[in-house]
Amino acid sequence: MTSHLSAFTMTDQAALTAKQIRVLNALDPDYPQRLCVLSGDQAPKRLYVWGNEALWYSPAVSVCGSRQVSEKGLAVTADTVAQLVQRGYVIVSGHARGVDHIAHLTALQQGGNTIIVAAEGILSFRLRADLKKLASPDRVLILSEFSPNASWHVGRAMTRNRTILALSDAMILVESRLEGGTFNAGQDALRYQIPLFVAHYEHAHEANAGNTYFINQGAIKVGKSPETGRANLDKLIAAVEQRRSMR
Repeated sequence: MTSHLSAFTMTDQAALTAKQIRVLNALDPDYPQRLCVLSGDQAPKRLYVWGNEALWYSPAVSVCGSRQVSEKGLAVTADTVAQLVQRGYVIVSGHARGVDHIAHLTALQQGGNTIIVAAEGILSFRLRADLKKLASPDRVLILSEFSPNASWHVGRAMTRNRTILALSDAMILVESRLEGGTFNAGQDALRYQIPLFVAHYEHAHEANAGNTYFINQGAIKVGKSPETGRANLDKLIAAVEQRRSMR
C-alpha cells in the first residue's frame, strides 16, 4: 500500500487498506504514463486501483456502446471481445449495463483480462454479481480517478471515458445513438486520434445512427468476414500493433 493517503479521513484510509486498494499519484513510478501522454495536464492527479496493475501495459482495446443495446449489438460485443481475448488483448470498458457489461463478462468467460474504469469513487463502486464470480486480482484491474466515496454522476462518466481511451490502443464502438455517453466517447476517440472502429449495421435506425455518423467522420467500418461470418478485425489488429510499435 502506498503512503499517499494523507488527504483522506482515517475511516477512508482504513477502508482502502482493508480492501487492498492502492493509491497512486502522478509522481508515483507505478502511475501509468500513457494517461499523461493522452491527457497532459488533464490526466488524473490520483488513481485508486485494485487488481493487476500490469494490465495497463498490455495491448488493450476499449469497447463502448449503448446501455439500451440491441440483441444484435450484444452479439457483436461478445463476438468481438472473444476474438480480441484470443489475441491476448486486454478489454477496457466502463462497467455500465449493456455493452460495457457484456464486454467485461465475455472477456472473463473467455479466460481473458479486463480493466474496469469506474464512474464513481472506488469505495462506492460495486462489481456486478456475475463479474464478481469470475473476477480475480490477476485478471482484473479496477480503477477510479474520483474521491473514494464519490457517487456515480453523468459528468464523472464523461470524464472517465477519456481515461478509458488513454488506456487503450484502439476503441471499438458497438452501437451508438446521435447523443449520449457513447456518442461522446466516439467523439473523444476522434479528437484524441485513438483509432476508432465502428460496427456496421445493414439496417440503420435510431439506435445505431451514431455508427453511421462516425463512419462518415473517418472511423473504420467493422463488418462481417465472408469466410467466418464473424466480425472482421484485421484492420483493428493491424492498427493496435502499429500503434504499439511506435512507442
